[in-house]
Amino acid sequence: MVLKGIYYSIYIRYLRAKNMPIEDKRTLILLGNQPIITLPKGWVKFWQIEKKQPIQVIYDSILVIIPPNHPKGKELEKRVRRALFD
Repeated sequence: MVLKGIYYSIYIRYLRAKNMPIEDKRTLILLGNQPIITLPKGWVKFWQIEKKQPIQVIYDSILVIIPPNHPKGKELEKRVRRALFD
């Protein structure tokens, strides 16, 4: 278990060093009749997102998720909104 924690810590440091440009595929699941896509665990840990914490989601033909504690969150939100809706 400790070894797993060490590897996870290295992985998180790698994500921070690389600014996390990761591509991943997710599978849509249903909870009742609600479609759900899970967030990558590394991303959630990196941004220290807690259970039930609101997350900004902006969508049109694409989906953009902005973590609540992103240092440039408001700026990113404005840029995404201009790109999608203007």
